[in-house]
Amino acid sequence: MKAESEKNKQKSSGIMIKKILADFKNLFLLHIELVKAETKEEAYITIKIVLLIVTGILCAYNGIIFSGIFLIFFLGIFMPVWLSSLIVSSLFLFISLSCILIIN
Repeated sequence: MKAESEKNKQKSSGIMIKKILADFKNLFLLHIELVKAETKEEAYITIKIVLLIVTGILCAYNGIIFSGIFLIFFLGIFMPVWLSSLIVSSLFLFISLSCILIIN
């Protein structure tokens, strides 16, 4: 009788250990899924911010180009177009070099 009760205790202990291991495995898998979901959400937010910054830079670049064209035609009223183009190009070159020197 004692031997049977000890076998039953060993079987029930083994079953409990299997259940505990299964629960740990399930918990670990759920944790991995949660990390994946959080990473996807953070990546989506990062991509969204980067796209907004790139769009802003492209809009600013187009604004600068069209401002230069406008300035060339505006100065072309008072002087030859080639001279106004030279002045605007020199202005853009001066601004670019100033920015490079400030960064360094």
